[in-house]
Amino acid sequence: VPVRITYVGWLEREKGVLDLVSACGQLRADAHDFELVLVGDGHAMADVQAACREHGIADRTRLLGWQSPAGVREALRDSDIFV
Repeated sequence: VPVRITYVGWLEREKGVLDLVSACGQLRADAHDFELVLVGDGHAMADVQAACREHGIADRTRLLGWQSPAGVREALRDSDIFV
C-alpha cells in the first residue's frame, strides 16, 4: 500500500510545492512506494504538472484542484503524511 502524501494550499512557487515535487522524485528514485495528492489551485499549476513529468512522478500524483471544506477534510483523512 503506497504512503499517501497530501499537500493542501495554493499551488504557488513561494509555497514550496515544486520543492515537494522534487523531493517526491527522489523518493521514487529511492524506490519508495507513495502517492502525492495536491489539493488546491494557483498560478503554478502548469509548472507543477511539468515538474511531475520531469521528476517521473506524474503517474503517482493526483491534482485535485480546489476542493470544498468537506473535500479537504476527506483528503486529509485519507492521508498518511500532510505537508
